Amino acid sequence: MSDRMGSNPANGFSSVFRRSVELYGDYTQKPDAPRLGAVIRMPSSHPAIWGKAGPAPFRQVDTFMGADDRAAALHAASDLLNSFSGENERVTASLILAGRMLLAHDDIAAADHIIGEGSARPILDRFLFRMSCRVNDAGNEPLYNTLVQHDQADPDVLAALWLRHRWRTEGPTRTLLESFLPEPGVRKGYRRRLRECLALAFRLEAVDIAKALLARFAHLETEYDRILPLASYLAEQGGRNAASETVHAFARLHRHIEEQSAGLTAMIADADRSLAIVGNSPCEKGKGKGERIDRHHIVARFNFFSLEPEYRADYGSKFDLHVRSRLEDEALDQRSVKAGLTIFPLNEFVHQYRNWSYMRQLRGEGANIACFPPDFHRPLLAELRRDASNGLLFCAFVHQLRGRLHPESCFGFAFTDQISTESETHYSDNNPPALNHNWQKEREVFTRLVTQAHPSAPEPAP
Repeated sequence: MSDRMGSNPANGFSSVFRRSVELYGDYTQKPDAPRLGAVIRMPSSHPAIWGKAGPAPFRQVDTFMGADDRAAALHAASDLLNSFSGENERVTASLILAGRMLLAHDDIAAADHIIGEGSARPILDRFLFRMSCRVNDAGNEPLYNTLVQHDQADPDVLAALWLRHRWRTEGPTRTLLESFLPEPGVRKGYRRRLRECLALAFRLEAVDIAKALLARFAHLETEYDRILPLASYLAEQGGRNAASETVHAFARLHRHIEEQSAGLTAMIADADRSLAIVGNSPCEKGKGKGERIDRHHIVARFNFFSLEPEYRADYGSKFDLHVRSRLEDEALDQRSVKAGLTIFPLNEFVHQYRNWSYMRQLRGEGANIACFPPDFHRPLLAELRRDASNGLLFCAFVHQLRGRLHPESCFGFAFTDQISTESETHYSDNNPPALNHNWQKEREVFTRLVTQAHPSAPEPAP
């Protein structure tokens, strides 16, 4: 790396960048969207790179974009990438810059351009970058088709990823499912693709296709720990694994989630119960709203919230609902077990989540698990062009069921502090923001939700 990059360990740049280069090395060995996401998640918002003490070349690119001088920003990015002598360092820097273009400036075209400047395999990196960040635009399909035509990546990984993306953005349809079914005569391979096809068949209640897949690919019967509806199907319909107690345990988990999810809908729809929705933005610090929050009948909190004494005056201490999307995290699990109900707001959760052994363990520790209806996410996804954050999803759910989102019941929501390097992103820690959200647009949607109300919507309880 060039000396002019400012590798002074005092500002944290070297350690953050070095770790990303290491993660990029892992990604090159087995390219997929989660590994690429790990490369860019932390550095794309880290103050050691984008703050006042960060390396001037990175900040210059960001400053030009903030001033709407895109041409100057791309020129500065090109100069920056050319300053690296090692390929891994150059590509890593291009991915970090691309992540910043998307996170702070919502410019996928600039991100594509920068990846093309730095990458030795730009088509693959652009596609997996878009899948990792949940970008939803017309540029995705040409990239996928090029990768398939030129055999530039594992076709099973690509097909499964593309099927999940289209399912999420277009909705579940039989036409989509049939377009991904294996050709006649194929009886092995495509394990990930087959898994997604079977899950989609259950989502569509296409029992004929599900039965055909299970008959043709015997190994699919063992996937009940990855496809939860399969466990219920085997327990009810029979099969080689139908008598297994493990199958019945997963089937019971499926019933539990369905029951708890119905209970969640009834709870939120009951407008006689006041509801406080407490986000993690530091915007409430010093405002003393803790007692006001705790007076509500129900209090919902998100991800890594804190109830430590130092925050209670501003953020309260009551806690009923835990809304979380991050999975397999012990610190989050401890919060979920203490909650009355844990909500996983992931899109098509029951049909698209793939590690039900973990969820079964969490249930065994005492957590009650619920999710949103499967079709709930799509309107927000279409408007934002990326996944909605947990906070916005929950607010939209409340608005849909109650006819109104009362601003007096919303605390700790700012959205745009997620892309600033001059302030904290959470009141109790400095976790990096997610790259798969359009924070500027989310703020606009939130503002609309708290100003639009159905005429019959009741006022919040005092």
